[in-house]
Amino acid sequence: NALFGDRTGILQGDLAFTQGMAEAALVTSDAVRTLVSAVQEMTVGEIQEEFLKGSLNVSVEGYYGVAARKTSALFEWAGRTLSEESPLEHRRDDPPRLGVAAGTLLQIVDDIHDFTLSEAVAGKAPGQDLHNGRLTLPGILAMDDEGGRERWIRLWGARDNGALAQARSLFAERGHLEAARGQARRIMNAMLPWVEALPQKARAAELKTFMTAMFEREF
Repeated sequence: NALFGDRTGILQGDLAFTQGMAEAALVTSDAVRTLVSAVQEMTVGEIQEEFLKGSLNVSVEGYYGVAARKTSALFEWAGRTLSEESPLEHRRDDPPRLGVAAGTLLQIVDDIHDFTLSEAVAGKAPGQDLHNGRLTLPGILAMDDEGGRERWIRLWGARDNGALAQARSLFAERGHLEAARGQARRIMNAMLPWVEALPQKARAAELKTFMTAMFEREF
C-alpha cells in the first residue's frame, strides 16, 4: 500500500486470500468450507467495529466479542482444523481455544501500542484508534473509572494530537494502560499450559517463545 497504492494493496490481499484457500484445500475439502465460515466471522467482527465507531457505549465484554470475531476467528480455525487432522494424542480442544486466546491477546497488545509506540517503532502513526473514533480497551477502562471518565470524554470529543498526549497521561496516571496489560497477562498465563501440553514438545517450546515475545514486545 505504501509503495504502490491502495488498489495494488487490495489486489495483493485478494491474491493472498485465494492462495490461502488453495493451501487449505490441501488439508481437507472441509477445511475450505470452515475457512469460509471463519472469514465470514472476521467480516462480521469488522462490521460490528465499524458500527461502534464514534460510540463510547462499549463494554469490556463487547470489546472481547468483537476481538473474538475479527481477530481470533482465523487463529481458531487454524487450531481446530489442524487439531482434527493430527494423528498425535492431545487434548483436542486446546489448539482452537489457544487460537482464540492468541487472537485476543494480539488485539489487546495492538490497542495498547496505539497509545504507547512511536511511528518509527509501530510502522504507523500513533493514536489512530482515538483519531478514528474506535474505543479500545484502555478507553473502555477509562469509561469505567469514575475518577477519569469526564477527562476521557472531553479528550474523546477533541481527538487531536494534543488529545493523544493527554490520553497517554490520563491512562498512565489512572492505571488504565497497566490494567489493559493485566488483561493481556491474564490471557497469556492461561495460554501457556495449553501450549506446554501440545504433543510436539520442541515445536511447543518454539510456540511458547513466540507467544511470549508477542506479549512482551515493547511493553
